[in-house]
Amino acid sequence: MYEAMEDFIAVPTWHTRHPEDERRFFAALNRIVDDEDFNADQMGEFFAQRLGLDNLPEDHSFNVASEHYVAAAWAVRRFLQETGR
Repeated sequence: MYEAMEDFIAVPTWHTRHPEDERRFFAALNRIVDDEDFNADQMGEFFAQRLGLDNLPEDHSFNVASEHYVAAAWAVRRFLQETGR
């Protein structure tokens, strides 16, 4: 399911959190966040695997951005669950 994020992370600026990058992230997230098996931490692991984040320092901009997007995905998931949307 996390392959829905491929196009998002393929863009070289994905980690900048530019408004256009954020828009692309949420568009991709929208395709998978309702799946009952969705897990934002697993999405983060997908990022790490595809981008080699485990080989980068924890404070590298890619890791920081990945953590940001994992937190955002959890927030969206919780919002949808709590509001029944």
